[in-house]
Amino acid sequence: MIKKIFIILGVLIALVLGAIIVLPIVFKDNIVQAVKDAANDNLNATLNFGDFDLSLIRSFPDFSVEINDLSVANKEPFEGDTLISMKSLHLTVDLMSVISGNEMKIKTVRLDQPRMNFSVLEDGRANWDIAKSSATGETSAPETSPEKEEAPSEGAPFKAALKSLEIVKGYMAYEDKSLAFAMVLNELDFELSGDFTADFTSVKSKGSIHAVDMSYEGVPYLTKAVVGLKADLDADMNKFEFTFKENELKVNELELGLDGKFAMPDNGYVMDLKFAAKKNEFKNFLSMVPAVYANDFASVKTSGKLALDGYVKGLYNDSIMPGFGTNIVIEDAMFKYPDLPGAMQNIQVAVNIDSPTGDPDQTVVDISKFHVEMMGNPFDMHMRIATPVSDPQVDGAMKGVINLSKLGDIVPREKDDKLSGIITADLELKGRQSSIDQGRYEDFHAVGGLGIADMYYQTKDFPQGMRINKLQFNFSPQYLDLAEFNSMIGKSDLQASGKVTNYLAYALKDSATLAGNFRMTSTSFDLNEFMTEDEAAAASTPASGEGTPASGEAAPPAEEALSVIEVPPFIDFVASASFGKLLYDNMPMDNVSGSLKIKDQVITLENFKMNTLGGAMTVNGTYGTKDVKSPDVDFSLDIKGFDVEQTTSTFNTVAEIAPIAKACKGSYSTSMSFVTKLDDKMEPVMNTLAGQGRLKAENIKVEGFQPLEKMADVLRNPKLKKWEFNNMDVAFRFSEGRVHVDPVPLKLGNVKGTMQGSNGFDQTLDYVLNLQIPRSDMGGDAVNGLLASAGLKNDPNATLPVDVMIGGTVTNPTITPSIKGATTQVKDQVKEVVKEKVEELKDKGREELQKQADKVRAEGKAAAQRIRDEAEANAKKIEDEGKGNPLKKKAAQVAADKVRKEGEAKAKQVEDEANRKADGIENTAKQKADDLLNK
Repeated sequence: MIKKIFIILGVLIALVLGAIIVLPIVFKDNIVQAVKDAANDNLNATLNFGDFDLSLIRSFPDFSVEINDLSVANKEPFEGDTLISMKSLHLTVDLMSVISGNEMKIKTVRLDQPRMNFSVLEDGRANWDIAKSSATGETSAPETSPEKEEAPSEGAPFKAALKSLEIVKGYMAYEDKSLAFAMVLNELDFELSGDFTADFTSVKSKGSIHAVDMSYEGVPYLTKAVVGLKADLDADMNKFEFTFKENELKVNELELGLDGKFAMPDNGYVMDLKFAAKKNEFKNFLSMVPAVYANDFASVKTSGKLALDGYVKGLYNDSIMPGFGTNIVIEDAMFKYPDLPGAMQNIQVAVNIDSPTGDPDQTVVDISKFHVEMMGNPFDMHMRIATPVSDPQVDGAMKGVINLSKLGDIVPREKDDKLSGIITADLELKGRQSSIDQGRYEDFHAVGGLGIADMYYQTKDFPQGMRINKLQFNFSPQYLDLAEFNSMIGKSDLQASGKVTNYLAYALKDSATLAGNFRMTSTSFDLNEFMTEDEAAAASTPASGEGTPASGEAAPPAEEALSVIEVPPFIDFVASASFGKLLYDNMPMDNVSGSLKIKDQVITLENFKMNTLGGAMTVNGTYGTKDVKSPDVDFSLDIKGFDVEQTTSTFNTVAEIAPIAKACKGSYSTSMSFVTKLDDKMEPVMNTLAGQGRLKAENIKVEGFQPLEKMADVLRNPKLKKWEFNNMDVAFRFSEGRVHVDPVPLKLGNVKGTMQGSNGFDQTLDYVLNLQIPRSDMGGDAVNGLLASAGLKNDPNATLPVDVMIGGTVTNPTITPSIKGATTQVKDQVKEVVKEKVEELKDKGREELQKQADKVRAEGKAAAQRIRDEAEANAKKIEDEGKGNPLKKKAAQVAADKVRKEGEAKAKQVEDEANRKADGIENTAKQKADDLLNK
């Protein structure tokens, strides 16, 4: 009997061990397929992974799942972005849930080296919103209000029975363009445990981040901060209510304790949280200053007391903000690096920020005390701001002297860094914004100034250095007066003066416009000193088409360094400039002067003159970035006496527009106007380039142009390889990717004629040369072949009318000659053909100009509609800001109506101007057609 029992027991053990080994093999394909099916059915994204391993031995009686090289790639509108990727994902899955085939219960999750990239577009669309709705299979719309997560629908392939979550060496980047907020977490380690299947559970978590960078509206608030977290809380999963218990948050050396409750009802988030510094030493707060913390912080000697506390209390959703506040008090503090002679002493700070109801307009920022002494130089400041939304009220002052030379005796700096000079501040501001808006300047107190003298700054990243000999700002309620600015930046000198108006409104309100009027002068200014090595390489790299290398060419190594220069909104500046010498890349310019205006995200150049490339140029036009992804350019140029060779070596785009230019010598003058879109590398999108002009030259020599050389070979006349144009006057236009040239008179020795046609930005050719060539200037075999094809006799004294069609490309041209005829009868026939061609050219030219006119009208209409759309969006934004407050609502409605009215007026002006230009083009088309017919 005992023997039988042992045999049965042995068989059972063998079966169990066999099952442990065999079951992962049996169910592996099922689980892999379930994962892929679930991804395809439920995600608007692409899921990929490498090796997939299952085991029952490591986590018996549960499955242990390991997925390597996992990634989730986004689709439109985030095509090309990787939402998440990781080295490996470890899961434990309930065995019985797999066997039953209903729902797979995931118990533990471990993410090894995950990289997570989360982003939100300006319109609120988020790249993690990849779940398809069950009804339509489309991506679900972003939630308009925070709600509790719904339970999985019946038949869902997974169910969270989570016990623990672990992240090892993670990286997370978050960017919200709608808030201008960005955050990066590097080397994130995190552990979370608790029974999330229970109605009530105690959750334990701890984590650390090696480096945190955080910025808001371009201002960095954390730089490479070291963060640690230890949090224990009670979770009521039925109410979605969480109570914080023993919690610690450590940022660098600053430790904060957190207590209170956080709940997620259907109408938003409810918070009642308090935080306070767990230590009252000033040194812990000092660690939040990146420059101090980065330089041997442990050895810094400090003293002084710190008090830091705050709260967040109330409901948060799309329309309601919770109350919040914080207090910071620093008393009798100092710090000193042991190896430096100086110290920052007698630091006294008192800051209170309070918004008890969460209403932004009831927020009060009060810096009642800020005092510091830097090696005997005191600096004091106080500032109080109230009603910041409706009518900002400010009461502040700043007074003191900062000796930049002595800062190096207080805070360490890089070995090669140089900083010296004196900053002097003595400024008082007191009053309401409404006083400025209503012109009651006597009710606003603003006096004093801010000055810099003998300042010098140089670093490893800015080796050319900058010297400010004198800068003086004087303050008044009406304006900020730049009384003097005299500087040297590297080898370049720059002087400026002017006034800035509306500076208080701009500083206190997001939508206020900063206005100014300046004058800038320089004897010599080298823009190349401001370019990085990559930018300099990119600026001198020849362009190719629409920013794409030509076939067989390598991409320019630094091309990605170039990006769109965005014209900032809410700026209304006018500046006059005068530069004796200006250098950009390999283009020197002399006697540069003109006016520059910045308004409505458009830069306007007016009468901008310069001497360059052996001649002179005047520029008028605009550059706008209302659509930052596709800037608009609208310029007119008046060029006199430019050298052709210098032009082509400086502007590679010229060779794309006029390939023959690279083979030319001489000087030319031209007047031209054009519009185009730019790509993200600030290069013209060639198929959007449209315009017209006229080129004049007294003498242009052409040699080495392959199409002409091949034509000379075909006609057996070597003299035709070199051409000379005298008193040239050519009309041209470009549209739809081609340059169209009106008839140009030709004369080379005894050969006379005309040339007309077009060439493409893709280097294709379509030209016709109508030549009168003496029989003696053509090779015998060439003549015999042409005469035979025309059925004519060979007369050695005749002048032959030869048509030459030039096609193909610049590097591979095709030459097709033909003879019109030498007898009277043939000449009459030729006249008829010419007449037909004239009619054809007339119709073709009129059709092309009509297309151009239609395009101008369409672009004007589209631009006008964009202005209307922008005005409507701004108006709705103003109306939305006024919701919830009857008084603000009425004022907002009036302001919104004004914005719409101004937008409509501006749109109509743009549309009328486009129609006027189009009418002019149509009239030109008619006149050219009549002129051509009468020739």
